[in-house]
Amino acid sequence: MPLVSSKNSFLASGADAATLAVGPGVVFAVIASTDQESLETFTLYDSLAASGDILFQASCHPGAPVSVIRFPANMPAAFSAGLTLDPGSCDVFVIFKV
Repeated sequence: MPLVSSKNSFLASGADAATLAVGPGVVFAVIASTDQESLETFTLYDSLAASGDILFQASCHPGAPVSVIRFPANMPAAFSAGLTLDPGSCDVFVIFKV
């Protein structure tokens, strides 16, 4: 499926890993779901590739409508090198700022 992006968010529909931002920034929230029948995992990297330092990793639960992960406003998930998303078999929407 195609990737759709905007200035501060990203949607990956079962796509390959993609770099969302270059340089420092913060992640405020992640919304994820899957239509697979098994538990699926997505990963955010503090990197310009889908390797290196893992910023955040979580699972999408089959049968659950959506998972919402919100980072506290005073403690967003900060990245320094860049932000790369490997969605695995999840649909992932990331709200971030560079």
